[in-house]
Amino acid sequence: MRGLEAALNLLVAAAAVAAFEAVGSILVVAMLVCPAAALRMLAPRYAAQVWGGAALGAAIGVAGVLVAGTIPAALGAGTSVSASGMIGTLGGVAVLLAALLRRGGALRPA
Repeated sequence: MRGLEAALNLLVAAAAVAAFEAVGSILVVAMLVCPAAALRMLAPRYAAQVWGGAALGAAIGVAGVLVAGTIPAALGAGTSVSASGMIGTLGGVAVLLAALLRRGGALRPA
């Protein structure tokens, strides 16, 4: 298990370095840190944290793009908002909801 954790940490570090140059720090934090932090508060097992964090990150990304541009365009709005800003906002909301669920005792703490 230690080897898997080390390999995963190296992959995340490499992805973060590449992503900082490509998309900027706010989007990197929203896509890497927020899903991992939210699942760390909710999931007791490491595997659940890894796979759940990946799924949550993907869902936040898709939802952010939809809420930012696709949905306003479908509703006839003439403008849209920043997709990266919406992804960052949804990432923060995910962490907030996880903290509230954990604090309220709705879920078993990690």
